[in-house]
Amino acid sequence: MSLNLFVKTGKKKPNELGKVFHYDLFGLREFKYKYLSENTLNNSKLEQIECNKPHYFFRPKDLQEDIRYSDHFYLPVLLSENSLGVLSKNDDITIDFEKDKLDDRIKTFINYDELEVRKIYKIGIKSCLKKKHDVIKIKITQTKISV
Repeated sequence: MSLNLFVKTGKKKPNELGKVFHYDLFGLREFKYKYLSENTLNNSKLEQIECNKPHYFFRPKDLQEDIRYSDHFYLPVLLSENSLGVLSKNDDITIDFEKDKLDDRIKTFINYDELEVRKIYKIGIKSCLKKKHDVIKIKITQTKISV
């Protein structure tokens, strides 16, 4: 269970972060209810948490590990292009076991206008644009295809 209280006092300056306090209470539900009914914010031993960019934690955290962690490479630098991985979409048009058939399909998308491609492959407008983009991407990544 998490109990959060957010109090707006009007004392905070513009662009200043609010203060965050934390208290852990472990035990069974009845113990927690009893504690809440017998205590106030004033007599609870709340711990103020220092908030730092880029992560704003709502609980105490040992930031020494973050220093050690930040000594290593930053993952977005290693993987500069974000991707969902290999998506299995438009397989009927963009994937084939025979290179010649795939080459012919790529040539169709490149050489015919959108209406003709939609008729040939029986696809809708949005789907046609997406498939044309996928096929052209395949064309760009394949170096041995001759058009």
